[in-house]
Amino acid sequence: MINITKVNYKISDTFKITNLDLNLDKGTYHLLGPNGAGKTSFLNLLSGLCSPDTGHIFIGNVAVNPLNLGQLSKVRAYLMQKQVAHFALTVKGMLAITLSLSESAVETLCENHDVIKGLDLLQLLNRSITALSGGESQRAHLARVLLHCDLKLEPNFCLLLLDEPYTGLDVSHKLWLNQYLTQLGKYITVLISHHELNLALNLAQPCIIINNGQIHRVLTDSRDIEKSTLVDVFKLPLSVLSETNEGILQIIGI
Repeated sequence: MINITKVNYKISDTFKITNLDLNLDKGTYHLLGPNGAGKTSFLNLLSGLCSPDTGHIFIGNVAVNPLNLGQLSKVRAYLMQKQVAHFALTVKGMLAITLSLSESAVETLCENHDVIKGLDLLQLLNRSITALSGGESQRAHLARVLLHCDLKLEPNFCLLLLDEPYTGLDVSHKLWLNQYLTQLGKYITVLISHHELNLALNLAQPCIIINNGQIHRVLTDSRDIEKSTLVDVFKLPLSVLSETNEGILQIIGI
């Protein structure tokens, strides 16, 4: 479904993305790596916000490049790491623009939608996006991208990109989000960039580990991340690594 072929991209004189060669089918994938590894640049390339210097990316049969953003908007959504609100829109108004619906249609949609219920947004719909707390704003923007990839609204949708979606969320909302994304991954490709290593170590989901601008490893089961990877890539001391009775690695102290 997602085809990445021999992609290289120079970010600066000292850092570049090199030799990305990957095919992603439906599923929920975790994109892991230390700060500065190239995770956000990888997502920017997949979203079409920037073009690779060499190589090609396709979402289904849609070529990914900045000249094709109109067509890409029908097949992918991207929650960026930093959200900037330039206008004092209400949450409802923001959703209306995103979904190309009237505000009254958004109200009807939100009354019984699992995303709105799961993120507890009903009481925030008439609030200005600029007046929300950090956690409330994150929930509103999560709803924006999750509603965008509702297959009832966009039947050709293929790819959801999330950069640090857990930031500012309460534990209950993190739990709901994990469950929702797992279900969503049965129908589309979901790629989540985050630093919640213990979360990944407890989930039987695929993961992509990136380091120094290159793919370090691709695993079909995130529970198979090895101690050597946690030590060499994430710079963790062996003393903080423990194993459960089931043999699953855990990081103590976070």
